[in-house]
Amino acid sequence: MNLTKTQKGVFATLFSVGLPANIEKGLAGAIGPFLTDPNYMSNLGLETFSETQFGLITTLFYLSFIVMTFVAGWFVDRYGYRIFIPVALLILAAGAAFFGFAGFSATSMIFILIPLARLIIGFGQAGYTSGTPPVIAKMFAAEERGAVQSKVVSTAGIGTILVYLVFAPWWWPVTSAGCTSCSRCCWSSQP
Repeated sequence: MNLTKTQKGVFATLFSVGLPANIEKGLAGAIGPFLTDPNYMSNLGLETFSETQFGLITTLFYLSFIVMTFVAGWFVDRYGYRIFIPVALLILAAGAAFFGFAGFSATSMIFILIPLARLIIGFGQAGYTSGTPPVIAKMFAAEERGAVQSKVVSTAGIGTILVYLVFAPWWWPVTSAGCTSCSRCCWSSQP
């Protein structure tokens, strides 16, 4: 694959945005053991999330992701990705901010903030993933698209692995805030 300077910049942007976005996506699974651990939650002065409540957190993410995928596909086809991807990243950033804030909340608001955050993150994540293929289709030749798309999509697996190997031991609100900042900065520098 012989990419131009512009194509390399676009690829680097898509990969650099996808990685923290997918780390953010994977954080919910990483915090499950904390939220359902009575000792950890009692140290915060909170009740433990039941397994059913934690399942709801995951369900809310995927419910919003599915709904937004249909909306995002229609929007990107009709109006283009240049408007939609930054808006999706702002939605993702808002959800990540709620998610990070929830980690600092030592009140019962945690039972509202975490599910709300995951719902919002699902909307933002779907917007980014639906907007990426049109960027690749516009910026890369047909014979390069498969290779570029596979590398960009690999951020889902890489991000999840990093969540469990690197970021899970960290305090998840800090990781969430860092992912948000990184995604937004990478996209704003997009050529």
